[in-house]
Amino acid sequence: MTAQDNLKLGVKASKNATLALAFLAFLKGVVGIYSGSTVLLADAVHTGLDIFATLAVWSGLKISLKSSGERFPYGYYKAENIVALFVSLLILLSGVELLREGFAGVKTPLKIEFQGLVLVTAAFSVLMIYVLYIYKRNVGTRINSQALIADARHSYTDVFSSMIVVVAILGSMLGVPELEGLGVIVISF
Repeated sequence: MTAQDNLKLGVKASKNATLALAFLAFLKGVVGIYSGSTVLLADAVHTGLDIFATLAVWSGLKISLKSSGERFPYGYYKAENIVALFVSLLILLSGVELLREGFAGVKTPLKIEFQGLVLVTAAFSVLMIYVLYIYKRNVGTRINSQALIADARHSYTDVFSSMIVVVAILGSMLGVPELEGLGVIVISF
């Protein structure tokens, strides 16, 4: 495959990941609002921020597809490295925002309605994010895209965040509603 073909494959993978994350953020947001689950809402916000990271990778790969010109005789392929830095900053910012939400949830825990639906949504999220991690990692490795590989690693850490959501929801179902706020704090770290 040519470098252009590789970049096109990376653009397609980033586009697919963006659409999948948008669906997950919407699903978790709706179920979180409907049920009153702060940890699922925090995870929806986190996934929403992940959309920006994946969009950044998508944009960086699309920019890299541009051919060289007078201003950039060696092409635009280094734009992808700048995007990888941007993804790292987004991870840091999302952690800080989630930390604020977690402390608020520990101080005033809320009762979750429709706990079964919340638990199924959280478990589905774990599965989907793991599938996205494998997909982005495989494509990133195949085309040697540092930005896509960094985004895949980000998805891998999100698998653990989503597992914490499942544990927090289970704890809340067992009568410990403070676990929701603690789950949000752990996700932020």
